Amino acid sequence: MPEELENPQTPLASPTPQKADSPWMNLLVTVVLPVIILNQGTKHLGALPALVLALVFPLAYGVKEFAAKGKPSMLSCLGILNVLFTGGFALVRLSGIWFAVKEAVFPTLIGLFVFFSSYTRRPFMQFLFKNPQIINVELLDQHLNEKQQQESFLTLMRKSTQVLSLSFVVSAILNFGLAFKIFTPLDTTLNFDAQGEALNGQIAEMTKWSVPVIMVPSMIILTLIFFGVLRRVQALSGMTQDQLIKTQ
Repeated sequence: MPEELENPQTPLASPTPQKADSPWMNLLVTVVLPVIILNQGTKHLGALPALVLALVFPLAYGVKEFAAKGKPSMLSCLGILNVLFTGGFALVRLSGIWFAVKEAVFPTLIGLFVFFSSYTRRPFMQFLFKNPQIINVELLDQHLNEKQQQESFLTLMRKSTQVLSLSFVVSAILNFGLAFKIFTPLDTTLNFDAQGEALNGQIAEMTKWSVPVIMVPSMIILTLIFFGVLRRVQALSGMTQDQLIKTQ
């Protein structure tokens, strides 16, 4: 976890939060463009060039995010590995159950990373909650210190992190079910190029449906956890919601 979690002054001085890309840009680069390329580019470029081009966008975005943070990020590394595995499986024409297993493994790994972070001094939920763009971090730490509730706050962050890790189990199950339905075995009577075109279509379909079927439920769960934590933090700190959340 970033070192700035331990020092509330650091995030306020860092320009990084203001330079974060919007979620819409993230969605465009990692979902929309690859789906368009796989669906339309395969017809004009061929299966292999379209696949490589489609994978370049999320891979380049992951590398950019990695470089911008200036330090290794477990989640970014897992995202890049996921893209590389997708490309590798497609290049050797693996299909069916292999993709279903891959789609379940990566959210499981993220869930394990989140879960084990709850046993450190920097639980993952603390990293999410103490966002200086949303929370008055300095004022929160001041109130927690005055009320001697820092340890209670840490305990809350640990428990909520463990609950959050369960959402990745849900994501893994949904991923597996969706991928198992979409990634059917390739017809062995088709030639190499035709198999590549069919597999590109399956990857595009999986990418398209992963947003409403997987991402939306995950965001709903995260939102519910966040607001539950928010209410508990208000009780621990004695702060009102207006004091805790930044208005601008």
